[in-house]
Amino acid sequence: DIIFEKTVLQKLIDSKHEISIIVDLAWKEYWETRFENPLDDAESLILDDGFITNIGQKPLTLEQIQGQYIGLMKFQNNGVEYLKEFYNHSKNIAKTGTNPLNFKIPFEQSYVTDLLQSMINSGYKLKAVTIEHGWLELDTFNDYQLYNKLHESKQLTKFIKLIKN
Repeated sequence: DIIFEKTVLQKLIDSKHEISIIVDLAWKEYWETRFENPLDDAESLILDDGFITNIGQKPLTLEQIQGQYIGLMKFQNNGVEYLKEFYNHSKNIAKTGTNPLNFKIPFEQSYVTDLLQSMINSGYKLKAVTIEHGWLELDTFNDYQLYNKLHESKQLTKFIKLIKN
């Protein structure tokens, strides 16, 4: 449900951190193009010294959004083991009837951001690999129509550079 420039993927590949998450710092202009009120769809994302401290919550204000998680992440070295151990531990707790990732929903309905926030809460360091544009999210037919309109008017390039091979 996303497309992205090669440069976005390369930044993620180049990250040396065990857990790396792509974060778009220029999210607001993009969300304002897609939504009448960006707070209707955007999720919280707060950074501290290049690491994510809050992700995936329903924000009350724009100040709770320093960027947007675009859905790309990388786990490497010990990060792979951290993810597997944390997921399995959380899944075992959920068998007792309480979802440790999000108490409001069943474990199987948890979002990736629920998992990431729980990892942060447990002390794991999630490095924000920052970008400014270079990707599109395609969630609805309205998104598709908007992107076609922006492409026809030559305005889509402010969000993503599409290359023909």
